[in-house]
Amino acid sequence: MNANFENENRGRTAMLVRSVWFGCFAFVAAFLGAVYLTVQFAGDAANEISTIRELQLVEFEVQRVAQNAIAAQQRLVRSDVLFLETKKAEEDRNLDRLLTLKLGREPFSFFGIIDSDADLVYASTQFAISQQKDKKRDTQRLINASLDLVQDAYAKFDSMKAPAQNGFVIPSHFLYDDSAMTVFGFRYLENKLHLIVVQPVLARTSYLRTDTPHPFVSIAAIPIPNLYFSQTAAKIGMRDLMPFQTRTPSNDKTFLALPNAQLPAAAQLEWDATSPKLTILNDALPYLILLSLIILASTVLVALKFSSVLNAFGLVNRKNSFMARHCGLTSLANRAKFDEMISEAMQGAPQNPFTLLTLDLDKFKPLNDTYGHDAGDLILVNVAQRFKEAVGEYGTVARVGGDEFMIILKENFGREITSQLTQELIELAVWPIPTPYGELSVGCSIGIANAPKDGRNAPDLMRRADEAMYHSKRQGGNRATFAEDRITPNDIEVDFQTA
Repeated sequence: MNANFENENRGRTAMLVRSVWFGCFAFVAAFLGAVYLTVQFAGDAANEISTIRELQLVEFEVQRVAQNAIAAQQRLVRSDVLFLETKKAEEDRNLDRLLTLKLGREPFSFFGIIDSDADLVYASTQFAISQQKDKKRDTQRLINASLDLVQDAYAKFDSMKAPAQNGFVIPSHFLYDDSAMTVFGFRYLENKLHLIVVQPVLARTSYLRTDTPHPFVSIAAIPIPNLYFSQTAAKIGMRDLMPFQTRTPSNDKTFLALPNAQLPAAAQLEWDATSPKLTILNDALPYLILLSLIILASTVLVALKFSSVLNAFGLVNRKNSFMARHCGLTSLANRAKFDEMISEAMQGAPQNPFTLLTLDLDKFKPLNDTYGHDAGDLILVNVAQRFKEAVGEYGTVARVGGDEFMIILKENFGREITSQLTQELIELAVWPIPTPYGELSVGCSIGIANAPKDGRNAPDLMRRADEAMYHSKRQGGNRATFAEDRITPNDIEVDFQTA
């Protein structure tokens, strides 16, 4: 009987031991399974975040290329002289004299101008031989491939033009909007990806009248070589970024359709999306092995690892968010953040008046062209830091262009104090800046506008500040001008309303 009891007890003990081992194995397996699933989910989330980030970066690069092309074309076609030239009789026009030399400094492979009847009046291409008929033939092919863009430009022009005596004019606020009447699209020409930009030939001033329902229109094409996308991919840490004609992408590719006005995309960018998931799994594997031996210690290590991974992604996201709203060179607010700030300030302007300063550096471009971008960057960084320290907590400094700055003062400090501040900003801009090429010095022209007195919306206020700033430049620079001071029509461009 004792033997039976001993055997039964041993059996129960063995069963309990087996149960304990089974429970331990089950707990370890469940714990490791939960950790493994967590790692998988984190990897999938990391892949999704990485893909979204890459899509945003690629889209930003595409928009940057388009904006650069629009700006390059506007340097040619947004001219009072060229506009007046188009109004002459065909035999009296001399477009070659106005455009040939300028085209040599621009990246266009094709460039043409058509009249209001869509007839070609000027053509230039760097791929055709020297005879004029070949230039017109190549540009005519470009026009035939871009008629839908031309019609879109006409439609935009029709929506913005205003009737005037014996013709039409464009209100001033549209002339200051670079993309108001511009249409662009990515298309394949001669098996090469091109960016085509179409925009009307308009004057800089609103009082010059268009006699026909449709203006002259310029069409330009810029080739986008594959090397550019390779360099872009290397710059933003991507792999195999290449353009293709529109097709169904493979499952292992990420793609972005390139904009093409109102038509479906004719081309798309494809690349191999970065996959941090495998990196996360490989990094977590030693800790998973350690978890099978010491569960508690392994849990701490996995938590630390996940914390480091999430902190790393959070740091990347914060950095991307900061770079999207700040200038990468000076760390000042950029145009996007400035637009948000001035819109917010304008909403409270009736109760809380404020002052807007528009600043443009004098003599910066010659120094930048002479000594190079390194010296130009040193000048911009030093001037930006000086402006920021001078304004301090009383306002915000933003860099909105190459050598253009804007300052929002939190309140209207009065004419005397504002004049003292602007004089200090001018003196800080003039103060020599040490560079590897010696001490270099620039100047500063400032325009001052008070809200809501000088403008009840952001575009009007900025336009008044810009007019005052340009007046300062015309007076020799290194001075500040208040928008409230009356400026004679000879000093500013008369807008359409006053005309």
